[in-house]
Amino acid sequence: MLSPELTSARLRLRPYRAEDEADFVALFSQPGVLEHSSTSADPEHSRQLFIKAQTFLTQPPDKPFQLWKLTRQGKMVGHAELKWTDSCEEHELEVVYFLHPDSWGQGLGTEVCQALVAHAQKQGARAVIATVNPQHQASMNVLEKSGFYETELRQDAEGVYWLFRARFVSL
Repeated sequence: MLSPELTSARLRLRPYRAEDEADFVALFSQPGVLEHSSTSADPEHSRQLFIKAQTFLTQPPDKPFQLWKLTRQGKMVGHAELKWTDSCEEHELEVVYFLHPDSWGQGLGTEVCQALVAHAQKQGARAVIATVNPQHQASMNVLEKSGFYETELRQDAEGVYWLFRARFVSL
């Protein structure tokens, strides 16, 4: 599924384009951005992820997978995803967001999370989940402000994480 352009009060979420590669690599190479993630901050790894993302934009996978470049006043401030993962149950989508360190502490994480939840609801998702490293208190705060609640502590090959869930309708 191709990503539509979304907007919030201060952010523009637009699908990535080929010319966004340098911004993508720069974001994920910033110290701290991937501190609580199992993803490597190596620029070459980020470049390969961007190439993979471009494939999804032109040849969408069978399961929902949407990606956005987050901009504020024309400047890249982050990255967002809405996708189906193995952690999801039927009719659920997972939100993922990363912000540039210059954008931390301004409420932008909450703003993008709420925009993604609203978009998922419009797509017919019954719930949205998020996974978060137990040591990433700022992200847990964003999720709680966005209507998520902790459901369980899980562990997989990538490590230990909290599963958060936001429901829209009773199942």
